[in-house]
Amino acid sequence: MARLALNQELPDHTDGALYFHDRTVQPHWANEFLLTAETDAFLFYRPDVASAD
Repeated sequence: MARLALNQELPDHTDGALYFHDRTVQPHWANEFLLTAETDAFLFYRPDVASAD
């Protein structure tokens, strides 16, 4: 399983997320990134490459 993950052979259910946080907090950095996925407990984010141009 680890080899599959390292070789990017598993589906990415977070759409490229590099950051996440628990729903019970609101980190100051969250507004700087694109929300890509949600679960009952967590929110996932990645840099918004469109706004970085």
